[in-house]
Amino acid sequence: MHAFAQNEDAVEAYNQGITLYNERNLEAALQSFDKAILADPLFSKAWFNRAVCKTDLKDYNGAIADFTKNIQLDSIIDRALFSRAQARYLNNDKEGALEDFKQSANKNSQDADARYFAGGICYELGKYQEAVEQFSLAIKAKSDFAEAYHDRAGAKRQLEDYDGAILDYREATRLRPKMVIAYNNLGSVLRQKGDLQAALIEFNYAVQADPSESSSYVKRGRLKYELEDFEGSMNDFNKAIQNNSKDPYAYNNRGCLKNKQKDYAGAIADFDQAIKLDSSYGYAFMNRGIAKENLSDLTGACNDWKSATSLGVSFANQFVDAECN
Repeated sequence: MHAFAQNEDAVEAYNQGITLYNERNLEAALQSFDKAILADPLFSKAWFNRAVCKTDLKDYNGAIADFTKNIQLDSIIDRALFSRAQARYLNNDKEGALEDFKQSANKNSQDADARYFAGGICYELGKYQEAVEQFSLAIKAKSDFAEAYHDRAGAKRQLEDYDGAILDYREATRLRPKMVIAYNNLGSVLRQKGDLQAALIEFNYAVQADPSESSSYVKRGRLKYELEDFEGSMNDFNKAIQNNSKDPYAYNNRGCLKNKQKDYAGAIADFDQAIKLDSSYGYAFMNRGIAKENLSDLTGACNDWKSATSLGVSFANQFVDAECN
C-alpha cells in the first residue's frame, strides 16, 4: 500500500508502517504512523492505518479518534465509517457502532456487510423490527447472503413471525447446504410450532451436514425424547458426548432420560458432570434434585432446588415450596 503526500518523510514513515503492520509488528508500525502524521498532519491514510493498528492493539478510544480524523480529512469515508463502527462495537458503544454502519451503508447501497452488521446490532439491542429491515437491505445488496437470511429468520422468531422465519431458514439452507445452525434453528421453530416430524427431518439434515457437531445430536435427542423414541434419544445423547465430552447440555439431557428410565444413580452422575462443566447451569441443579428425590435424598434434593432457584430457575422454587418447608 502506498500513498501520495507532499512530504517525503511522511511517505517514507507511512510505507515503513505498512510494512511493519503486515509483518504484525504492531508497536513498531504504530511508531512509524506517528512519525508520518507528525511530518504531515493532513496525511489522511496515515490516520486511517494508525487507527487500524490501534484497533488491533485494543486501544479502541485511540482508534475511534483516529478514524474520526480520517473522516474529517477524506471525502471518501465509507471505509473509515465501517472501521470506526467496528472499533465502537468493540468498545461497547453499540448505538454508536449502529449509526456508523448505517451511515457507511448509506454511502454505498451495495455495502451488504455494513447492513448485515447493523442488523446484528439491532438484534442485540432488542430492535427486532429494525433488524429485519437491515437484514433485508443486506439481502437486497447481496441476494445470496445466506447469513443474512439466517439472522433475519432469528429476528422474525423474536417477532413471532414463525412462518417468515421458516422461509428464511429454508433459503439459508438452500444457499448453504452445509449450514448446520440453520437446519438446527429451522428444526427448533418447527418443533415450537408442533410439527415434530418436520423438525426431525431438519435435525437429520443438520447431523448429515456435519456429523461432528454435538449440538445437533442434543437437539435431535430431545426431539426423539418427545416422540418417545427413547433408544434413539439415548443414542443421540451418547453420540453428542462422544463428539464433545465437555458439552454440559448433552449430559443434562441424557441425565433427564436416565431419570425417566429410573436409572437415578446414572442420572445423578450425568447431572454431576454437567454441573462440573458449568457451575451456573441452574437446570442441571433442578434436575439433579429431582433424581435425588427419587432416591429419597430429600435434603440433597432441596439443596439442589435452592441452588437452581438462586441461579435463576424460578420453576425450581415450586419444588422448594412443596417439598422443603
